[in-house]
Amino acid sequence: MTALRLSLSHLALLMGVACTQSAQEPVAFALRARGGAATAELADGTLLTLSRAELAFGPFYLCAGAQAGPNCDTALAEWRDSRVLDLLDTAPVTLGELTGYSGRALSYMHDCGIVSLLTQNEPLLLPAAGELDGHSAVLEGQADLAEGDAPNVPFRFLLRVASSAEADRGEPVVRSSPGQFDTVIDASTTRLTATFDARTWLLELDRSAFWQDASCTAQSSGVVCAGTVSQDCAAGESTDCAAAGQICAPNQGCQDAVVLDEGSPAGRAVAQAITLTAGLQILVE
Repeated sequence: MTALRLSLSHLALLMGVACTQSAQEPVAFALRARGGAATAELADGTLLTLSRAELAFGPFYLCAGAQAGPNCDTALAEWRDSRVLDLLDTAPVTLGELTGYSGRALSYMHDCGIVSLLTQNEPLLLPAAGELDGHSAVLEGQADLAEGDAPNVPFRFLLRVASSAEADRGEPVVRSSPGQFDTVIDASTTRLTATFDARTWLLELDRSAFWQDASCTAQSSGVVCAGTVSQDCAAGESTDCAAAGQICAPNQGCQDAVVLDEGSPAGRAVAQAITLTAGLQILVE
């Protein structure tokens, strides 16, 4: 939460001393979350099947302004906790209670278990991210490359998703866009359900994230995969990963799985999809 965003107690104080055209009432309603399907087909025909999809979710805010982020000085309603969500479970799970005041909410924002603070350089790691070993999202599964004799490739995304210390320090990392959200909350509001479809985070990827079939060149100095064979271009040595029951992870060599973090091109693409609210639907009832 930023230094600019007022707490609900401050909001209540302002409401008590200021004249307003429309009275606001305290509200409290359930916050729920649910997941989606496990399979995504990429544009090149690669089929990704998730066996694990977990997200550190929270805190979560509803804002009166259409632009979430620095313009959300006062949260209309908020949930300041965090929980690990199983995004392959389609049954709604109640996380807690959103509390605040009645009014029209035009935007929402949330963090992914890692909160950027104005008062210190290092972000605050919440318990949900702690459960995921410091990560915001963990995705595991297999890539069916649909290409000749290429094997199914196990993969694992380990992602930290947090606001940039340079660009948007102090702001929640996931923010809705203007016009994306518009609802009224009042005494009749009973619940807000956030539905996450993790498959959509993967749709901008292609098989190159999971499979490499290349040769060493005069300019090569690291490890290059020729299918299941790992080639150390500098040493001129090769290792058949398949013989050891492993795969050759692109530019990494023999591994049990392709492991991708937010520093890799594929990891950055997935983290960006999360921050742009891809696959996230918010329903207020």
